[in-house]
Amino acid sequence: AQKAKEFIINLRETNFGEEMESKHSFDSKLEIYDKYLLDCKEALVQLNDFIHSDQKPTYFDERYNTPRDLEQIYNYLTFLKISLSSQRNHIIFYDLLNKFESQLVSVENRHSTKASQKRIDTVRPEHFIRIFDQLIQNSNEILNVKGVHDSSLKDGCVSSLNIFNACRCYFGAILMQTDKRFKDAVCLLYKSLKYFGLFKNFDSMVSSHKFI
Repeated sequence: AQKAKEFIINLRETNFGEEMESKHSFDSKLEIYDKYLLDCKEALVQLNDFIHSDQKPTYFDERYNTPRDLEQIYNYLTFLKISLSSQRNHIIFYDLLNKFESQLVSVENRHSTKASQKRIDTVRPEHFIRIFDQLIQNSNEILNVKGVHDSSLKDGCVSSLNIFNACRCYFGAILMQTDKRFKDAVCLLYKSLKYFGLFKNFDSMVSSHKFI
């Protein structure tokens, strides 16, 4: 369980927020998330093996030396892994959104060259649908983590699920429109509006970029 101990200590001693702010490119931010996620997953595997082994739990940390303590640490690491994954998916979403908006500007200007015409189709509705599928999965996983009793956190996850489902339906409608399946597009738009209606503070959430 040494990996789990090292990961928790490293996370406490390292200012993750400042480290992210020091990175300005999409790739460099993604690299940090991938590094932390890999370390967290390895720590979870090692801790899980340790919990189910014949070793005495005191080898982990004398302050947390009961099976219940180790289980709580495992749940905490699981929560961290899902949170990091969700944050990583948000980074990907905003990168896709920026590219998508740039493509729309290129189309409106009608001055694009053949090379830029190619770029117009680099971001498609399917990309957004996939990323919202992952964000929906992240929120559901957080709700199912053992030991999570914070009502405000759970309420936030439920609100996030409504927003993510609404956005997924919206981009699904765009995809249906592209395929000339207009009835399906209208149905998905109505479904999107229904999800948005379930969240009362949508405007404040969007303006603050707080989806989770």
